[in-house]
Amino acid sequence: MASIVGTDVPKLGENFKIHFTVPNKLMEDQIKKGRLGLLKFLRSKLNNYGIDIIVTLNETIEKKFAYTPNEKFNKLKEKILF
Repeated sequence: MASIVGTDVPKLGENFKIHFTVPNKLMEDQIKKGRLGLLKFLRSKLNNYGIDIIVTLNETIEKKFAYTPNEKFNKLKEKILF
């Protein structure tokens, strides 16, 4: 759940609606599974029971994840150079 939430910066909309955009169906399904637990936590910690989470699927988002050591090296190199 933490890695999925880390893929996008949540946006706070009107009436305390938190909007998440995810790049694939699997992430959308997983965040919807954990949505109730996350809502319960946020509502109690923030003492705001009007909070809601809205998940949007946007498959056009191209976020490259590094899996192999070479990909990880190149990703790190991009961050350092730019």
